[in-house]
Amino acid sequence: MDPTRKLLVVEDNPSDLRQIIEMLHDSGSNMTVESVETQAAAIDRLAVADVDVMLLDLGLPDSQGLETFVRLRDAAPGVAVIVFTGSSDVEVAVRAVREGAQDFLVKDRVNGELLTQAIAYAIERKHAEQALRESEARFRTLAESSPLAIFVNREDKVVLANPAAAKLFGASSPDQLIGRSALDLFDPASRSLVRERIRVDSEEVPLVEVRIVRLDGTPVDVEATASPFLDQGVKAIQILLRDITERKAADEALRESETRFRTLAESSPLAIFVNRDDKVFLANPACVQLFGASSPDQLIGRSALDLFDPASRSLVRERIRVDSEEVPLVEVRIVRLDGTPVDVEATASPFLDQGVKAIQILLRDITERKAADEALRESTEDLLRSNTELEKFAYVASHDLQEPLRMVTNYTQLLQRRYQGKLGSDADEFIAYAVDGAARMRTLINELLAYSRVGTQGAPFVLTALDGLLDDVLQGLEVTLSEAGAVVTRDPLPEVWCDPTQIARVFQNLIANATKFHGTDPPKIHVGARLEGEEWVFSVKDNGIGIDPAYFDRIFVIFQRLHSRAEYEGTGMGLAICQRVVERHGGRVWVESKLGAGSTFHFTLPAELEE
Repeated sequence: MDPTRKLLVVEDNPSDLRQIIEMLHDSGSNMTVESVETQAAAIDRLAVADVDVMLLDLGLPDSQGLETFVRLRDAAPGVAVIVFTGSSDVEVAVRAVREGAQDFLVKDRVNGELLTQAIAYAIERKHAEQALRESEARFRTLAESSPLAIFVNREDKVVLANPAAAKLFGASSPDQLIGRSALDLFDPASRSLVRERIRVDSEEVPLVEVRIVRLDGTPVDVEATASPFLDQGVKAIQILLRDITERKAADEALRESETRFRTLAESSPLAIFVNRDDKVFLANPACVQLFGASSPDQLIGRSALDLFDPASRSLVRERIRVDSEEVPLVEVRIVRLDGTPVDVEATASPFLDQGVKAIQILLRDITERKAADEALRESTEDLLRSNTELEKFAYVASHDLQEPLRMVTNYTQLLQRRYQGKLGSDADEFIAYAVDGAARMRTLINELLAYSRVGTQGAPFVLTALDGLLDDVLQGLEVTLSEAGAVVTRDPLPEVWCDPTQIARVFQNLIANATKFHGTDPPKIHVGARLEGEEWVFSVKDNGIGIDPAYFDRIFVIFQRLHSRAEYEGTGMGLAICQRVVERHGGRVWVESKLGAGSTFHFTLPAELEE
């Protein structure tokens, strides 16, 4: 026997002690033996010594009978105790074993071999009992802290339940479950399955979905598994339950979502297909139509990549992946089943399809849009070319007209100076008409030149303080404003990036118009500015004669006038030039007015524009 094992003999008879030592020696045992003669000495010794097994005589000077055993057992619960006494009382032996003695030996009926075996078995059984207690303690600790509901069914009664089980069944404590019929805890519709699958004579039961009934009668769907075991020699079964109410609700929501998705996909005008493992897994009718198939079956199972034009596949492979985020719109080209290429706009959304990574791809046929874009591009190019040619023509025409006009003007003015009053009143009138017409022609040509030069000879944009620019404009109009008795008020104006000469022309034209088109009252003009988002909105407001809204668009067209020259002078170019300048600066111009109630002209300039 292992010499590290320690035996404590509690015996007050020296001859019996010698007999024990001799029997152990004769049997070949070399374990360490210590001895004491009284119960008190044994308790003291157990408190300080590491003892594996104890031989106890029930007849001691300070204690008699089983009371001696009980006291020493309680003093050292981890020590195996063998009662070794001279009494052969069977009733005492039975009681001793029931109280926890590992064996009951009668002194004159034991030899060395039997004693050695009894000691070895006692130590082994004690260790097994201790291991079982520790295992049970660990199980209880795990069960108490487990989020899973756990209860033990023995003889169709609940003998143990953890707090999670109490909570699942709506009990205030596990005690409300203990003693109940385990089968009655399940919904009647589930009991046959429970009776069939969860039995003490079965093997471990895999997960099965059943329904329990809470103490208040509420049914709850659970996932159950069970493990049969022996509980103190009696067949029992440990049952674990997991509440799957939320999971089933999520599954139902997922099924409903899938149904909605399929309904939407079936009715969607967009072509939709699902790519899983690089195979078409689902295709809606619009997709079937787009690819020229007769049914979804002609697409399902095909390589998704093969549906795209070879020139687009690298982009598709790079952008439309199951491990990517949602893919924004991208233009690619597909190939119909008959080989026809089709330009499409594609977007994709990765998702999990029954736990497998997949990607939903939406396609929109943009053949018509691209054709329209191409037609628009060609029209735009034609328009730009036409505008350029018109600008060149206007410039050349107006420039080339300057010289003959200058000659006509000079000679008519010469005639007027030399022959004024000498050829009669009719001649004077005719010459005056010619001089006036030549002057108006020169003004028209200059305005036409200014209009044509807005886009071709404009200066670079610079940061300009508009307060100072407006000061210069008002100074240039000082005589006109003074003669009309006009009063000009203003808001503080910002700094903006612009062509200062052109913007000065805008303010000059608008203020001059406000001064010109006034009623009986002297002109009152207000120049305003306000910031709206990323642009400045400027306004020139007057108290003049106003404009009929029917003519709002007409007034910005070149050479368009609403009044005769006899009523108001002008060429009909001023507002057209304003609009062209503002549009060159990325802004807009419009008017608000009522006939007889004044006008407010608005125009916008970007709040920030890089130089």
